[in-house]
Amino acid sequence: MLTPFIPLAPVFLYPVSLILLWQGRKAILTGNWFRHKNLMLPAAALVVIAMALTFAYLVLERGNAANHLVIQIMLILHLAALSGLAVLLPLTLYRIARHLVFPHKTMARLTVPVWALTGATGFALNSLWIVFAAPS
Repeated sequence: MLTPFIPLAPVFLYPVSLILLWQGRKAILTGNWFRHKNLMLPAAALVVIAMALTFAYLVLERGNAANHLVIQIMLILHLAALSGLAVLLPLTLYRIARHLVFPHKTMARLTVPVWALTGATGFALNSLWIVFAAPS
């Protein structure tokens, strides 16, 4: 079955998403809106794919990988950050799609730290799943 290979993708997707996030943030701080847009849209797509793969692995494994206390703690942190990002990211993207620049800016200031926390905990969680839940 493919479930042992699912955590491998988010281990690469979350860091790439974070790199694009920080580069996009740097681009908007320097005033380059075009580059910001071209970095943030792929970053959002990558984090959504990584979130879906992490959720799919959790559902398919039905808790089999969450036997260790460290994984359970990381899972709780990741799910808390994930739930926040699942609300904030669509609202932030909606505001810029409607050309509401100042509300988008305000929402982005809340979204970026949650996004960073989601990416860091997602990377750590999926790495721990690979280490602890690897087939013997």
